[in-house]
Amino acid sequence: MTLGTIAEGCVADDRTGQIYMNEENVGVWVMGAEPTDPAEPVQIAETDGIHIAADAEGAALIPVGETGGYLVVSSQSDNTYAVYELETYSFVTRLEIADGAIDAVTHTDGHDISTADLGPLFPAGVWVAQDDENDTGGQNFKFVDLRDVLAEIEAARSENLDGH
Repeated sequence: MTLGTIAEGCVADDRTGQIYMNEENVGVWVMGAEPTDPAEPVQIAETDGIHIAADAEGAALIPVGETGGYLVVSSQSDNTYAVYELETYSFVTRLEIADGAIDAVTHTDGHDISTADLGPLFPAGVWVAQDDENDTGGQNFKFVDLRDVLAEIEAARSENLDGH
């Protein structure tokens, strides 16, 4: 399988047999991951400068239940992450890992999410994002408690449902 331009991050959903792929300046595609599935990907999101700014880079999943959850796509040039519902591919919100106790995440090339209980610091899982630039030097990774991420997503979903 090939995309028309620069392929970037991808992630597979073992529960549904789908693979999600980012095409840097075009958007996000989905297709079946099995050899017997149709070979043509379907575009589910655009690199439109609104939800995803070029470059669409990393892709990660937050699985919920048998088929639900979220696809999180890093939008490299504006240092944000677009969140989409897996079952409908509808846009939910944009997240960012902003300045706080540590510097903000910038120009992410990749990220991943685990929903496993990883002990007292990350009992519901963790979001790990590559950070291209730091106040004190080279690249590193930032770790975010998945409970905080899910709270932001749920707040955005509630706001969207309320029509705000």
